Amino acid sequence: MQQAAPVEKDIVLIGGGHAHLAVIKAFAMRPEPGVRLTVISEDMRTPYSGMLPGLIRGEYTADESYIDLNKLTRWGKIDFICDKAINIDPVSQEVILKTDHQSLTTSYLLILAQPHPLQILRVRLSMHSQ
Repeated sequence: MQQAAPVEKDIVLIGGGHAHLAVIKAFAMRPEPGVRLTVISEDMRTPYSGMLPGLIRGEYTADESYIDLNKLTRWGKIDFICDKAINIDPVSQEVILKTDHQSLTTSYLLILAQPHPLQILRVRLSMHSQ
């Protein structure tokens, strides 16, 4: 059995939105030796924004428009932390997590915040009911 290359770079993704799904897929299909990818999301499932138009049209249920981040990251051999990032220390290059204020050191940090599709749908429905 081959030994894994030592970790030289830690890339941390905060959030599990559409753009990060592309990063997860690309990394899973072509992992870089010496690079560890970690996804931090306070949700185990993430809405897939590409399905939002179909959700609004009623072609998909809300449940069908979600992706299981835990399952996806396991498939890609990517670390997954179900927690909330509450602080970022750029000097020490650490992300502080809500649970036990655990810290995670990172070489590169990508942050993605996106609205929840069901919140958008509720706003759209409320606009049409006026």
